[in-house]
Amino acid sequence: MTDNSTEAIVNAEEMPEIWDEPVSCYTRQEAIEDGVLVDAQVGDFQEVTRQHLGDCPCVMTSEVFALIEQAVLHPKHGNDWAGVWHDILWMLAVQRRPLTLGKRRRARVIITGTGRRKIHELDAVFDGEAVTVLLPGED
Repeated sequence: MTDNSTEAIVNAEEMPEIWDEPVSCYTRQEAIEDGVLVDAQVGDFQEVTRQHLGDCPCVMTSEVFALIEQAVLHPKHGNDWAGVWHDILWMLAVQRRPLTLGKRRRARVIITGTGRRKIHELDAVFDGEAVTVLLPGED
């Protein structure tokens, strides 16, 4: 018995003519305006993002932003926006493999002040235009 599942995937990828123009596209800017994404090139995040990524645009999901906000607002830990964001970008940067187009890079980051759990897994993905920082279960 032969397994043709791999062959079927290859053949499907070779048939781009079955796809038509998209009905609509949800842009990164629309996601920022809707609060789904947070621009990491403004405010307290701006300088840290520039230090780590240069001029490459960077956003984070609202869930990552909420995690940072929880840490910063906790009265006992003395976190600030730039410091927590630096920790996240640093841990994503020191992974042994480069950030490549479309591939997720995962890092474990210690973020205190976020409840009982202080070690969080975060992903970064580069889509050819920008880096997005997100939680493992997010798209």
